Amino acid sequence: MKPIIFFLTLAFLLGLTSFNSEANASDEPNFDELFSIEQILDDSTLTELSRNILKPDHPIGQSLQDEINSEFEYLGLDLDQIDLLSKRYIIKIDKGCADSTQYKQKPQIFMKSLKRQIYEVAKYITLLHKSTLGHRYATFTLRNFVICSTQYKNSFITYEHNDTLYINNDLFFKTQINLRKKQAHAHSQFFTTDYLTMADLQETWNKGLIFPESDNKLKKESILEKIAELKANNTWQLLNPYGLFRTSLRKIIHEYRLRLSEKMKEQKSLDQLSLFDKITEDIDLEKLPNELQDAYADLQSNPYGENYKKRIIQIYQSYLKDENLFQEISLAKISAVQDALAQEKNRKNTLFLVQIGAVNVSNHHDIKIEVNLYKEFKKLLQVDADDIIERRIFQIGLVNVYTIDDIDVSLLVDSSEIKTLLFGKALKAIKGLIANHN
Repeated sequence: MKPIIFFLTLAFLLGLTSFNSEANASDEPNFDELFSIEQILDDSTLTELSRNILKPDHPIGQSLQDEINSEFEYLGLDLDQIDLLSKRYIIKIDKGCADSTQYKQKPQIFMKSLKRQIYEVAKYITLLHKSTLGHRYATFTLRNFVICSTQYKNSFITYEHNDTLYINNDLFFKTQINLRKKQAHAHSQFFTTDYLTMADLQETWNKGLIFPESDNKLKKESILEKIAELKANNTWQLLNPYGLFRTSLRKIIHEYRLRLSEKMKEQKSLDQLSLFDKITEDIDLEKLPNELQDAYADLQSNPYGENYKKRIIQIYQSYLKDENLFQEISLAKISAVQDALAQEKNRKNTLFLVQIGAVNVSNHHDIKIEVNLYKEFKKLLQVDADDIIERRIFQIGLVNVYTIDDIDVSLLVDSSEIKTLLFGKALKAIKGLIANHN
C-alpha cells in the first residue's frame, strides 16, 4: 500500500498578471530563410489566413502538420486513423469584428495583432492535438476558435456551445494598451503583446477561467457555478481533456500498449498455444469479473479448448492495434479516480477547505465520466482511495486558490493491468461459444 502523499499548490488567479508570462519563449516553427512568420502573416488577409493557416498546403499549416506527424510517427501512432489539423479544427474571424472599437480606432495595428492571434491559436491547436494523441473527445472539447469576438464583452476568452472558444481581442488589446501606459515601468515582461499567446490560451483553459455566466444550464445550474464546484474538488483536473493529468495518463497507457506490442513481436516465434500460456503467466485472473473467471476455468476442460485459446490470442492481438480501445481505457481510469476521490472524501477528512472572505462553494457534485469499460472491469481498474494524494484548497476573498494536477498518475495503471484487461475482453468475446461446447 502506498502512503498518502501530501501536496499543496497555491495557484493565485491574479487576472492579467498571469497573461503573457511565456510570451518571450522561443517556440516558432522553422521556415525556409526566404520566408518569415511576419512575411507570411503580412501577405495574407485576415479571412484568408484564418481559413488556410491549418491547411497542409499553407507554409505555416505544413510546418505545424509536419510537427504533428513527426511526433505521432515517433509514438507509433497510425496517421491514417488521425484527422489532419484542417479537418478537425476551424479558425474564423467574428462577423462583428469590423465594428469593434479598436478596429475602428487603430485599424492597421489591430489588424497586425489579429493576424498574430490567428497564428497563436494555430500553435495552440497543435498543442491540443498532441495532447489528445489525435483522438476526439465529447466532453469539454475544443474545435472552433472565433477571433475578435465581442459576444462576451467582459472576458478575454470564453468557452461555449460545447466546442467553441471565443477570443475578445478588442477588450484584450484595449486593456493591454492601458496597462502599458500605467505600468510600463513594472512587470514589463507580463505586457509584451497585444494578443493572447499560445501559453496564455493554455494557462487560461487549464485553470478553468473561460466558462461564461450564461443561460446555458447543466442540471439546473449555470456552467460557471458547475465549474466552480469542479475546480473546488479537483474534478476539473480529471475532466479537462487537455490538462496535465489526462495528457500524462493517455501517454502512459499508450506507452504500455507499445511495450506489449513489442513483447508480442519478440515472441513471434512461439505458436499460439505457447503464446497463450506466456500471456496468462502474469495476468491477474482474480480481478476479472466472476463470469470470465468461470469461462477461463471452463476453457481448461473444454474439448475445443485449444481452438478457443488460439482464437483468444488472435483477438488479443487485434486489440493491441485498436487505438480507440486504449482511449477508452484512459477514460475508464479517470472514472476509477473519480470513484476513489468520492470514497476518500466520505471515508476520511483529506479534503480541507478554508474559506476566507466572501467566497461560497457549493456542495460536491461531480460531473461523472461514465465509461462502460470501467463498469465491466471495475475490480481490475479501480484505484485504491489510499493511493489518492491528500489535497488542501484555500479560497481567499473573491480569488480562487486551488491545487493543480495533484494526482500522481504513476499510481493508477501498470502493464499487467492492461494485459489482463485485453485478455479479459478477448475471453469475453468467445465465452458464449465456450459455454455452448462445454
